[in-house]
Amino acid sequence: MALAYSVGDKVVHPAHGAGVVKKVVLRTIAGEPRQYYLIDPLAYDDMEIMVAVDKVKLIGLRGASKRSEIRRTLRTLKGSPKRVSSNYKERQQQISDKLSSPKLNHVAEAARDLAAFKREKQGRMGVTDNRLLRQAREAIAGELAIVEDMPFEQALARIDEELMLSEAESEAAKE
Repeated sequence: MALAYSVGDKVVHPAHGAGVVKKVVLRTIAGEPRQYYLIDPLAYDDMEIMVAVDKVKLIGLRGASKRSEIRRTLRTLKGSPKRVSSNYKERQQQISDKLSSPKLNHVAEAARDLAAFKREKQGRMGVTDNRLLRQAREAIAGELAIVEDMPFEQALARIDEELMLSEAESEAAKE
C-alpha cells in the first residue's frame, strides 16, 4: 500500500489537531500486522497518535492547510458573525457539526460565532459552549502554529486577538 504521508509531513487529525508524522512503524495488533503513522500532536506534549495507514481516509487524517487557507481562515475569524441558536441543544449541534468538518474555515466560523455569542452573553456561557470554543480555538491555533512554524501558545494568542477575546475570556474558555 502506498503511503499518503512521509516522515516530517504536517498533518491534522480530526480529534487531536495538528501534528507531524514522526515515523511509519509496523505493529502487530490483535494478530494482524499493519503499518501505522506515528504522529506527534502539537497541542499535547506527552502524547503520540498512531493511525493505521489503511484507515487514513476513514479517520479523516489530512495534510495541513496551505498558507493561503490559513490567511482565509484568519479573515473568517474577523468577519461578521452569524447568529447562533439561543436553544443550547440546537446551538451545540450547529457548532459540533462545524467542528467536525474537515474544512478549517468551518471551524473558524464556529469559533467566530461562539466568540460573538460569548461577548453577547457578557462572558457567561455554559460549560459545553466554553469547551466547544476552546476546541475550535485550539484546532485553528494548532494548524496556524504548524503551518507558520510558531509556538502553539503564540498561535493561540493570535487566534484570540483575531476573535477579539480578552485575556479573561480566553482563560475562561480553557476551563
